[in-house]
Amino acid sequence: MDAQARKALEFLLWHLAAGIGGALVLGGLVLWFDIGRLRTLIWSTGEPVLALGLFLFGLFVTFGGCAMAAGVMAQGRRDRR
Repeated sequence: MDAQARKALEFLLWHLAAGIGGALVLGGLVLWFDIGRLRTLIWSTGEPVLALGLFLFGLFVTFGGCAMAAGVMAQGRRDRR
């Protein structure tokens, strides 16, 4: 892998990690405050680990994708001062 490809991959992974971090914070807050009784629903299922995993996976995909897309779109921005 050449240096430019490595730099692009690191850029995307950094933004993915930031998105996953945001997803963990939001998911934790939703579960902590039981918004929409989601925590109650997850823990009352027969497989709470699976339900929690699917909930977090959905947040990871959504927030990670948005963070990477925002990073890529910000690359073309130029300061006009």
